Amino acid sequence: MADMEKFKEVADERLDGRTYREAMIHTSEVVVKPNFGQDYLGKLAAKNLQPGVNIFSDGGFGPEVDALAEVVGYGNITIVRLHRDGCDFSKDSRRYLNMPGVNTIDAPNNGTLADLFLQVQALFQDGELDNGRGGDE
Repeated sequence: MADMEKFKEVADERLDGRTYREAMIHTSEVVVKPNFGQDYLGKLAAKNLQPGVNIFSDGGFGPEVDALAEVVGYGNITIVRLHRDGCDFSKDSRRYLNMPGVNTIDAPNNGTLADLFLQVQALFQDGELDNGRGGDE
């Protein structure tokens, strides 16, 4: 994953001069959503849920969460919004979600991936992420 981080903002002629981030946004916003619906990726994710806790590393669109909630219910979803100094969504099509009925936790993410793992693990142990229940209830 660290390798992708250094390349996702580099333009690539194989992607018509787009960065990998721009190509993914283009695919989502210009190809997938107009042809299959704003909630398509959420429906696809809902079809592939496994028993227990499911973690999605990226998200930022209400219709996708709505599609998941149709399957598991809003009260069984917790959004952990990560905040890193110097990072924002200015180059992205996503935004921080604030959805009624969905538990939300804001967490700083200024360390390593291992630090983040320990922080999320602690949220589970503290009951903040108890199968989607916790946070803003």
